Amino acid sequence: MQNNKVLKRIRYALKYRDKKMKKIFALGGLDLSLNEINGLLVNESDPTYKNCSNKHLHCFLNGLIFFNRSCEGETLSEPPFIKISKHNANNLVIKKLNIAFKFSQEEIIHIFNLGELPVTTTEVNGIFRGEKSKMYRECGDKYIRKFLKGLAILLRSKAKAEELL
Repeated sequence: MQNNKVLKRIRYALKYRDKKMKKIFALGGLDLSLNEINGLLVNESDPTYKNCSNKHLHCFLNGLIFFNRSCEGETLSEPPFIKISKHNANNLVIKKLNIAFKFSQEEIIHIFNLGELPVTTTEVNGIFRGEKSKMYRECGDKYIRKFLKGLAILLRSKAKAEELL
C-alpha cells in the first residue's frame, strides 16, 4: 500500500491536525514544515503533492511511539534500525502501531475484525515474527487496509464515546 495512503489513514483514525503531525514527525527525527506535511496528505493530482518515502512514514511512526509512550521529562532510546523492503513495510507499520498503542493480541484480532477481515491468532503471530522465521507471514496490502480501517473504527468510536461522557 502506498505510504501516503497509510499516513492519511492513520491521521484520519487519530483525528490529528497538522500541528500535531508536525510535532510527531519532529519526535521521530524529521523536521517538516506544515506545507511539507500537507503535501504528504493531499491527492496525487494536487500540484503540492509530495511522495511519502519509507523514511517519512517510519519517522512518523517512531514519533508516534515517542508521543504515546513517553512520560514528562523521560527520554526514549532510538528504535533499532530495520531495513525496510517492499516485503516487510506493512508488517513494520502494524508492529509500530502496536508498540505505540500497547495493543494486546486480542485487540489486534478485534481491530482486524472491525475492518471486516477475520484473522486467527496464528496469522497475527506470523505478522509479528522476524522475516527469517519460517512462521513469518508477509502482511499484504489487503491486511494493512483492513487493519487501518478497523483502527479508525476503534479509535473514532472511543473518541465519540468520550465526548458523550
